Amino acid sequence: MLFLKGKNIIDIDNAKLYGISTSCTTVNLNIVNTYTSNDTLEITKGYSPNLKLAGPFTNGFLYTISNLQLMAPRYKDGNGAFATGVSYGINNASSFKTKLFEMFACKTQNITIDL
Repeated sequence: MLFLKGKNIIDIDNAKLYGISTSCTTVNLNIVNTYTSNDTLEITKGYSPNLKLAGPFTNGFLYTISNLQLMAPRYKDGNGAFATGVSYGINNASSFKTKLFEMFACKTQNITIDL
């Protein structure tokens, strides 16, 4: 036990310690436009190769990235803007759109992509 002024703070024998903070991101789709089987969604998935899905698309859960390593407790750039995002495009788009979000250590971020 770790004690601070006689109070039990942490049970060290049962504590989990992590060398690097992690985060979890869940990505969902909100379909606004009409898509067909001729359409392909390409979307980033963490450090993995991009995910490619054939249309038509439906609303709801797409994927989760678990245990994404963070080097800081919050990810923002020097100007206070969100520093990371999920990029996506339809039909081999020449320029992807990016949904920016803030990542927090030990917390799940729920991201919704409007298509």
